Amino acid sequence: MAIAGKAVRLVFGVLAAATAVFLGWSTLQLLLAEPFDAIAATVTEVTGLAGGRAVHEVVASIVPSTWPYIALVGWAILLAASLVVLTTWRGWKAGGRRYRTDPVDVAHDGPVDAVDSWDELSRGTDPTR
Repeated sequence: MAIAGKAVRLVFGVLAAATAVFLGWSTLQLLLAEPFDAIAATVTEVTGLAGGRAVHEVVASIVPSTWPYIALVGWAILLAASLVVLTTWRGWKAGGRRYRTDPVDVAHDGPVDAVDSWDELSRGTDPTR
């Protein structure tokens, strides 16, 4: 069970890193592109005008927003977090007794407290026997 949990951590770390790299690269290409080049294809598709000069005549000005920069910061944070996961996943502790779902036979000699009753309910046994 512990090996499967650690493998899941590794898989999610790799997927998060790959997502951050892919989306970060895409966002960076958008930021490095000339604003006019980024919209030229869409303007041509909507208006039917082809060529840079015709599209320049239709578009008066382009004001880029800050959202691509914010997205790039988000992808950088995701990449940093996934790198932390990938470098530390082996040392993480597994869930404790509290999260076990396998049946555990516990014999009570004395009175049963609320925590033990709750644990018995979690295991599917009747604590009122």
